Amino acid sequence: MDGHEPTIIAAFAGATVAIAIVGAFRTNRITSGSVVRRRFAQMRTAEETDPLVQSFAYRVMQPVFAALVRLVTSVLPTRILASVTESIETAGRPTTLGRFLVLWLISGVSLPLLFVLMMIASTGGFGLLQLVPVVIWAALAFYVPWTALRRRAKRRTVQIGRDLPDAIDLIITNVEAGLGVQAALLIVAQKFKGPVGEEFGRAVREISLGMERTEALSAMADRSHVPEMRLFARAVTQADQTGIPIARVLRNHSTEVREKRRQRAREQAAKIPVKITFPTVLVMFPTMFLLILGPVALNLMREFGG
Repeated sequence: MDGHEPTIIAAFAGATVAIAIVGAFRTNRITSGSVVRRRFAQMRTAEETDPLVQSFAYRVMQPVFAALVRLVTSVLPTRILASVTESIETAGRPTTLGRFLVLWLISGVSLPLLFVLMMIASTGGFGLLQLVPVVIWAALAFYVPWTALRRRAKRRTVQIGRDLPDAIDLIITNVEAGLGVQAALLIVAQKFKGPVGEEFGRAVREISLGMERTEALSAMADRSHVPEMRLFARAVTQADQTGIPIARVLRNHSTEVREKRRQRAREQAAKIPVKITFPTVLVMFPTMFLLILGPVALNLMREFGG
């Protein structure tokens, strides 16, 4: 029994730590009746904003997190903050500016600094060989999140440009059927589940909150960074200002957008021979030279070697 006491103590200690962590991060739930639980499930947004519902760790860490965000935003230049904010909006707001900056700071500064301090405390020194991986780690930590965010924004922009002609056709069909422009935009937001539906849904919500339709569409075009979306916003604004039937304007715009999409496809197809040159030279040609000249080289070596 004496030999098993350290194992039992370690198991109980691990279970205690696990229960403490789960309890700290577990949100407070209401258990008084299924009807109340269903109503709170429907009001999830209001529940998440209630401080009494959030976990203990969230309530303790939130002030520290907010202070750290204010410190980072006050130190960084305005140009960098504007660029990061623009990329987050273009990417569909996968995170907030504060969370991204704190992730940037922790991964690029705090973790390498903690590693350096641990090395100094354990070995009593820190040489050049240990500094090289730390510098590489910090550089990758700064570069990878920013690159991933911009790549996601670019991928979303391409998806919007690909789906926009179909969305405009759906708007034309609904407007010609007798619906208003805002109702047609709402139908597009419901039918399209990708970035186009998200952008049109956000524009409809902004219009419902009191923003002018032209301003909401212009903001949508600025967020998406798609030239065709900017032309769409201008076409709707022109139709509102001049009184021209919006279906006619959008039909002409849809034809232009489809033509631009075909031109972009032709441009991408024209780049294929240039892109395939490098793999051909670096991969295929050495193999072909080896297959063709290899037997010749072996015969020469056999003849002159004899």
